[in-house]
Amino acid sequence: MALNAALAGPTYQKADRNQDREWFIDLLLKGQEASTVVRQKPTVHAELAMIMEMAKGKLRDVEPYIGVSKLACIMCSHYIRIFNEVTEQKIAVKGCHGKAYPG
Repeated sequence: MALNAALAGPTYQKADRNQDREWFIDLLLKGQEASTVVRQKPTVHAELAMIMEMAKGKLRDVEPYIGVSKLACIMCSHYIRIFNEVTEQKIAVKGCHGKAYPG
């Protein structure tokens, strides 16, 4: 349900978004049923890589603002919001463009 909401919702997304969603669901199902698991190499966006390093204690004494050249995707935006709620941090990013990407 979350995947459908994230990928199908807003009207500003490209028309082929449904095709991307179906491709992603097919990939997951094939991976579960096949003898060899089909996997796509995961992508870790810059914002989340920085948060992971901060959570591990490798980045210290930094401002709670992550400034990258692009706006955050919708999944990163949700992750950062939930991360802040759970850890009681106040990490901020420039904004969110509202798009989701497979992988």
